[in-house]
Amino acid sequence: MTNEYTILRNLLKETANFTGGDFITAAVKAMAVELKTDFVFITKVIGNEQQTVEVLAAWRSGEAVAGWNFDLHGTPCDLIYQTDAGQPWTQMRIGQTVAIAKNVCQLFDATRSTNYESFIGIPLWSRKGKMIGHVALFYERDMEDDDQRRLIVELSELFCQKVQAELNRMLLEQAREQLLAELEKANERLTQESITDALTGLYNRRYFTKRLQQAFARLNRSDERYALVLVDLDHLKTLNDVHGHAAGDAALAKVAAVLLESTRHDVETVFRIGGDEFAILCSGAIDRDGLRSLGERINTAVETLCIAHGGVALPLMVSIGATLSASADQCPQDIYVRADKALYTAKRCGRNTTVVTD
Repeated sequence: MTNEYTILRNLLKETANFTGGDFITAAVKAMAVELKTDFVFITKVIGNEQQTVEVLAAWRSGEAVAGWNFDLHGTPCDLIYQTDAGQPWTQMRIGQTVAIAKNVCQLFDATRSTNYESFIGIPLWSRKGKMIGHVALFYERDMEDDDQRRLIVELSELFCQKVQAELNRMLLEQAREQLLAELEKANERLTQESITDALTGLYNRRYFTKRLQQAFARLNRSDERYALVLVDLDHLKTLNDVHGHAAGDAALAKVAAVLLESTRHDVETVFRIGGDEFAILCSGAIDRDGLRSLGERINTAVETLCIAHGGVALPLMVSIGATLSASADQCPQDIYVRADKALYTAKRCGRNTTVVTD
């Protein structure tokens, strides 16, 4: 009894200061030393079928071994998970500790090239009564001595209650972290959807309003200038009325693609802010000539576009109004009003052109 107590005390003492993966690593070492095993490892089940396990930590021949995954079929570990062990294991306690006293190296395909004579396998259970892994102990000596085998089994089962508790805690923590990660991704996706125009994939008016307010706030703090470009797809209503909304949607998508291709994503952000209206918010060093150059580049690119409808190629063009921020602006709406006036000037001037105003 004193010897049993000492072994169990040492197992608990050697692992007392560890949790998580560190505990699992310390546990296999402690079992190898105190239970004098030649090979010991702790696993967790992969998936729901209980056919493959991951070795979380292992200790063999006096040193730690890196983890690996393996199929239970053809191994003595498979018996731990069986609901009907069959011959020659008909007397085995299904779902409980498996103890094979001798000839392990001859009885299983996975151990034929080893010197292991005996095996002890202890199942690890979830709080809901589902097997989540096991502890395996291999010996290169047989265990036909019933007292010796009983002692190792009892000590292993007692210590594995702590292993089981820690594995459950680890799995619960992993599940919590995974759930939090999934929730974070879902929130990011919902946030992105809330600021994205479904048709074009561009940012929507809601996000445009927010970004314009941020740009105005920076101007008030540091005189950091910005610019606004409004782009209107000419004759969209006619296109929708004559050729249908599918044709109009195709035109909007093509213009959106041109706007993205024509802008620098690090300093110019593109939005769809209305049915036929787009906006480009520009930061960094930009002046009137730069705005005009950007607008004319977009005009030229859109001119090369057309959409096919009913065997007819329908040309596209846009009108563009642009302006720079000003220290006299009292609110974000001021720059929008100037850009909008420039846009309507472009339309009055025959469309398919760019107008830049102060």
